[in-house]
Amino acid sequence: MNTAFTHYIKIKKQRGVIEYSDTIAVDVPEQNDRFFEKLELTDSVDKVLAEMPPKLAAVLRDHYLKGKSYKDIAQELSITTAALKMRLYRARQVFKKHFKIQASYGE
Repeated sequence: MNTAFTHYIKIKKQRGVIEYSDTIAVDVPEQNDRFFEKLELTDSVDKVLAEMPPKLAAVLRDHYLKGKSYKDIAQELSITTAALKMRLYRARQVFKKHFKIQASYGE
């Protein structure tokens, strides 16, 4: 899971034009050989997030995809930073489990 998010962040920094709303839009030149790999990876991440419980998926989206800080997310959810860290830990575990299952089926 961390690899997928790290890869996403690298793409975001390189291109500077990646937005996340309900889907991920990537502005990459068509000549880029890895374009379809990146698109497939973002699609896989979206599928896994859709299968997760909404509270856990929202925390992952806010922190990794939207780049919000622990403090900001904790304030929005009216929870402590420690509780947020635990929720992120649980969300990463669920994400990892679903991502492995999806990869084993080749979806």
